[in-house]
Amino acid sequence: MREIVAVVNQKGGSGKTTTVNALGIGLKKKGYKVLFIDLDGQANLTMAIQADQSKGNMLDVLTKKIGINEAIQSLVTGDILAGDEELFKADIVITDTNREYAMKEAINELCNEYDYIVIDTPPALCILTINALVASSSVIIVSQAEKYDLNGVDRVYKIIDSIQKQRNKDLVIRGILLTMFRERTRLNRDFARLMHEIAKKFNTKIFKTTIRDSIVVNEAQAKNMPILNYAPKSKVAKDYEMFVEEFLGDQQ
Repeated sequence: MREIVAVVNQKGGSGKTTTVNALGIGLKKKGYKVLFIDLDGQANLTMAIQADQSKGNMLDVLTKKIGINEAIQSLVTGDILAGDEELFKADIVITDTNREYAMKEAINELCNEYDYIVIDTPPALCILTINALVASSSVIIVSQAEKYDLNGVDRVYKIIDSIQKQRNKDLVIRGILLTMFRERTRLNRDFARLMHEIAKKFNTKIFKTTIRDSIVVNEAQAKNMPILNYAPKSKVAKDYEMFVEEFLGDQQ
């Protein structure tokens, strides 16, 4: 397995799920074998991949109701471990000792069947987010160039730093991806500069690629389709294709 990537943000509506979707589809189009894992109880990634929410989810795996291979659905749009609203109960029902390692143990059972595993995490610090960070080899922080996101990135970094020190010393921050970016607005440019300062403080980077704000993303979500499939020639799809290239280039 080349990489297990957790995509995180502590605030909803940041483009996190769209980014997970586009990264996974982009890697798949490059010929890599990709598994999506949807840990968000809203299950937006699951709906975009058009998976069946009734066939088992990561919570079923973590509570040992079913095995991870049994829960994976193989679809035209990609292999996925689906999410559903049951995931909202995770902090209550996952009670085992060392429960933050449950996902890591489950993924180890896959025996390198995938090149990449891309994880959509909940927009909150919870046991599922911690499990994702413990199980992952890298993390991408998704953020808008806005005030509340600046504060959110600071909180996310503190969580990641704690995980690195206590539970996963090999976890690497790949960088911060700016989404819904309006380059022509002075406010977005100003906050982008502040975000660069935060990235430097945390010894990470801002990806060179930014994802522009576009109504096409909303249209794709309404149709429950990945952006790279719904509007492959759109400007925002081109942004995500460039991001996939940058992501892969960082590994060389």
